[in-house]
Amino acid sequence: MKRIAFILICLFSISSSCKKEIPQNSILGTTTGKQNFKSELSGSRAETYDLLFEDTHGVISFKASRPYQNQSSTTWHCYATFCRNLWASYTTANRVYENVGRVKIDNFQLPIESHNGYLVRDFSESENTFRSFYGNTVNFSIQGSETSGYQAQQTQLYIPKQLNAIFNDNGQTYFGRPAISRNSGLQLKWTADASNSKGVVIRIENQYAINEQGMPDMSKYVNHATNFILADDDGDYTFTADDFKDIPAKHELLITVMRGNAIITANTNRKVKLYGGEEVFCSQYLIND
Repeated sequence: MKRIAFILICLFSISSSCKKEIPQNSILGTTTGKQNFKSELSGSRAETYDLLFEDTHGVISFKASRPYQNQSSTTWHCYATFCRNLWASYTTANRVYENVGRVKIDNFQLPIESHNGYLVRDFSESENTFRSFYGNTVNFSIQGSETSGYQAQQTQLYIPKQLNAIFNDNGQTYFGRPAISRNSGLQLKWTADASNSKGVVIRIENQYAINEQGMPDMSKYVNHATNFILADDDGDYTFTADDFKDIPAKHELLITVMRGNAIITANTNRKVKLYGGEEVFCSQYLIND
């Protein structure tokens, strides 16, 4: 499998070993002296994916998030929220939420609380509804209202297929937990999607150090590195030693595989982000070579 690009984001710099220029707006901002990668393909883990690559006034978004070891245990994040001002951060004190009328993803209507226009809810009861969106072109629609400044809008967005990620069993363990070494040739497979030209994002980051009892030491945490791979969506990737660069041995790893699609549209003078995607995260121990 051909790697499109490898990006190392560490505490001090971005690695110069990139093999392809990263698209404009893929790397944004700095936090605590560290470059912060945000991808329009999938974003970072958990709720921060809604801050993708450009500040907007509104978001209509859904995402499936599941642990690799139990992929049937899926959390569905789905919400719509609209602001009068740009989303500088979640802590903006003067943010004004707008009531834009009915908001739908295909035939699914998203609930919006009128008092603040913002709602985040896990729709596990609607799993079959959201599952049908993957591998299909989905309609995102806003009813619009005169008072909000948002007009009626309907936009289509292709949502890539579900990943169905599989990590090969290399037989290594450390204190009974799945483990890998830098040169173990860990292989990741997933359901390829020929209709997705934007690739698959793989995020590799260290978690806690492993103590003498073989457990993560929860008393302290140091982020040594967060590495990103932008891979061809051909269903196959084999990890190399470089993918774990600057991550010390005897640390817990979190590998997150992400695929999605996003678009920013104009609604009068307001920018709205539409997003649909999925992430699968896998915890492993990184041991010595």
